[in-house]
Amino acid sequence: MIEAVQNHTPQVIIVDEIGSVEEVRSARTISQRGVSLIATAHGIDLGSLLKNPTLVPLIGGVHPVILGDRSV
Repeated sequence: MIEAVQNHTPQVIIVDEIGSVEEVRSARTISQRGVSLIATAHGIDLGSLLKNPTLVPLIGGVHPVILGDRSV
């Protein structure tokens, strides 16, 4: 991922299956360079990903969101 950013200057990188500590480090490094990342990671549900010490730095926590078609 880092080489792609250095050599091709993308705005977005799409990655399948981030799972290792090195991949998480690379993802954080490219985000600091202003590149957006879309990635997959395996887990049973969001809770299992939040409990995964390798992947949790990429998730950023849980934030409540309210969706609806009526304005308040």
